[in-house]
Amino acid sequence: MNIRVTENNANSVRLEWDLPETESCYGRTDIVIVLYVHDGSTKVYTVSRNTKFVDIIGLDASRDYNVSFSLGFEGQRFGNLPYTFRTVDEDKSAAAEGIVGGVIAAVIIIALVIIIIVLIRRGKLEPVRERLRPLTVRFRNTINGLSMKAHNTGEEDEIYIYGAMTFDDRQTWHISRNNVTLENFVKSGHFANIFKASVYCGTKNQATAVAKCLKEGYSNRDKELMMAKINFTGTQLAVHPNVLRFFGAVLDDDGIGPFMIYEYCENGSLRDYLESQRNSITMELQENLFRFGLDICKGMEFLVSRKIIHRRLAARNVLLNHLNEVKISGFGPQNFELDDGDAEFGKKVGEDSNEMDGTRMYGERRRYREK
Repeated sequence: MNIRVTENNANSVRLEWDLPETESCYGRTDIVIVLYVHDGSTKVYTVSRNTKFVDIIGLDASRDYNVSFSLGFEGQRFGNLPYTFRTVDEDKSAAAEGIVGGVIAAVIIIALVIIIIVLIRRGKLEPVRERLRPLTVRFRNTINGLSMKAHNTGEEDEIYIYGAMTFDDRQTWHISRNNVTLENFVKSGHFANIFKASVYCGTKNQATAVAKCLKEGYSNRDKELMMAKINFTGTQLAVHPNVLRFFGAVLDDDGIGPFMIYEYCENGSLRDYLESQRNSITMELQENLFRFGLDICKGMEFLVSRKIIHRRLAARNVLLNHLNEVKISGFGPQNFELDDGDAEFGKKVGEDSNEMDGTRMYGERRRYREK
């Protein structure tokens, strides 16, 4: 039978044997292996007649074991072929396993390297390299000691990363241009025009919204900033009752370029509200202010949970809908040159002016002043 040990570990061995090339007229019977344990007990392993090996486990390290091989047929055993083996030491077993593991790991690494080289030569990894390039720049900037802000990048890095982001499939927040109707022009900011709009969800449902569109003759930098805002908001933001809702973005209009769709806030900004109530301090106003403060905290807590840092939180960036519910806005990628103010609507923090700033776009501009 040519019995031999092919795998020897501290607590197990594999015994193999050869079978005759031709089967006798009576056929081969089952093979019975008896292991004699040191405490006087035995363990019996019965394998089929076509089996060429058996794994014996639960052994002690550095011990001699005796086994006997016999043929079994209808409950009877024929022949008795003895065999002796010795298990290896614990240290040798661990070293052997380490060598085997190292060899397997080396083979896997070599195989991966070969696959990557083949894919690179065939150009299959070029799309992946294009997507990783912004992340590589972001990593290099981090190593060079640039300040880390929201999402571990500066605002300029955010514009570069999110502005260059592409998707293989259509995203749920991509809106067809056929489902958006631009209505009234509301405001013109630094790089965008603001329109009141209607958004169609399906065939019948229609919602009033606000569209932020690029100006005529917009630059590539403006388009990059718009795409950064769209991709950042679409991928990082979720729905919360105290954060301005992002309906989606239109990317299939070659005429005016990509633009964003937000929910419509009829009552303007918190700054507008406070100015309109300056001379009428009432209990209702005080209750509203407490509620506004609580809702702002809820909205900011939500942004923090999404790892979004709001660098421009101010009354002008807190909007109110028709129920005077707080909606936080004004966060996301921004041109660093305009970081000290409301870059989208052309007004800096601290300017003393009787004209309302651009967040008025979400409601009628003089609604409270004309009362």
